[in-house]
Amino acid sequence: MNKQAFTFLTLFTLMMMLAVYYVTLPVETKKLDANDLIVTTETDPFEYYKTEKQKQEEEKRNQNEQVISSSTATSEEKLEALSQNSLMDAVAVFENLVQDHLKENGFESCFIEKNNEIVRVVLPSEFNSQQNALKVIQLIHEISDENVFVEVSFE
Repeated sequence: MNKQAFTFLTLFTLMMMLAVYYVTLPVETKKLDANDLIVTTETDPFEYYKTEKQKQEEEKRNQNEQVISSSTATSEEKLEALSQNSLMDAVAVFENLVQDHLKENGFESCFIEKNNEIVRVVLPSEFNSQQNALKVIQLIHEISDENVFVEVSFE
């Protein structure tokens, strides 16, 4: 018998043994525990977005404060942390300005997030229309000093 046939028969036998093994394994039936289910208590997705964003900002600020107060950090690292904090403050001011401007124009309970040159706006599904999306984009471009891309979505 040549080597190829011997190798084929060996591998084929091994695969057959594994197949028989897996077929004869007992089936484990796990009972579903109510504590294992993930239950969200928040019904408003906008509140969830806002709390998650606040957590991330707070975490980033804490990291920057640790760098600023660290005795081992270099001057450049401390300046970078300070500039990140001031940038986060400027972004928060811009987001609040956009939020107020949209509320004045009838878009209540929206979520605004600015990352670099992208402004993400999430509106309730009751505003779901192309005209409302264009109106939101125009309103944001009216108050923005810089050239930003606006992403509008509805939930």
